[in-house]
Amino acid sequence: MVRCIMQAYYRHLFALHFCGRTASVENPNPPPAVRLELGGGGGWRGYSSWPPEESSPLTLFLGAGGARHHSSQGSAAAGAAAGEEEVWSYVYDASDPTPSIGGPSFNGFNAGVKLMRPLEWRKDVLTFDLTPPLTEDVVVVGEVTANMLFSSDLPTADLLVKLCDVDSWGVSRNVAEGYVRLVLPDDTPTPVRVVMATAYKFKKGHRIRALLCSGAHPRIARNLGVTDKEWECVQGRKGIMRIHSAVGKMRSSMTLPICQGGFFDLELDQFGVPLAHPR
Repeated sequence: MVRCIMQAYYRHLFALHFCGRTASVENPNPPPAVRLELGGGGGWRGYSSWPPEESSPLTLFLGAGGARHHSSQGSAAAGAAAGEEEVWSYVYDASDPTPSIGGPSFNGFNAGVKLMRPLEWRKDVLTFDLTPPLTEDVVVVGEVTANMLFSSDLPTADLLVKLCDVDSWGVSRNVAEGYVRLVLPDDTPTPVRVVMATAYKFKKGHRIRALLCSGAHPRIARNLGVTDKEWECVQGRKGIMRIHSAVGKMRSSMTLPICQGGFFDLELDQFGVPLAHPR
């Protein structure tokens, strides 16, 4: 019985994905080119392309009237006046690297969505509330881009950016993340772009938060802070990492692809395959 069901299921998938199944009497609307399930309980959605053409960018700035920085104790840091540069810093220690919690990983016990509180309370982590509590649901689908003005007193450093969802109780969970390893000029603010992809529904009353740090050990090899003969380095260096709110006309920001329309609600057929119906 189980074998018959599985054979029917595989035939169904083959006809759907490889034989170009189109509209039929049972399903008058052909399936969309992209089918995905939104995180945050947003259900199945379908789009005509990836990234969705219906997405529109929303840029959120750090500091000076933009996102508010929170210290490891959870209190809001004092902001500079509009037009003034703010600098947030933390110390990265290669002998005590920032641990990896959640996100993409082959370690099933530490992969996926996790509580961010253990990270947010570390002194080598910065968090920024990009929005106040949302007044309506916000759907983010596509590539999230973090444009940061970053500097360090080390010749090389890492920057890891996490997009997080903070619920009405203040509990923060990871949504997406991106990572880059950099070779930097001496203590000079450098524009850094970190790109990540997501499909997520931020619910009404939640906040969107950015988490920044310089490690995800042991998933990402720790940066020892040296560029020459790294294989001979037995003890990593400790360095100061800085995020600058603005340098000249450039500002640190995060751009979210907001997708409020043009999508489908997808229902599942008897085999668990999403079917498209116009919303």
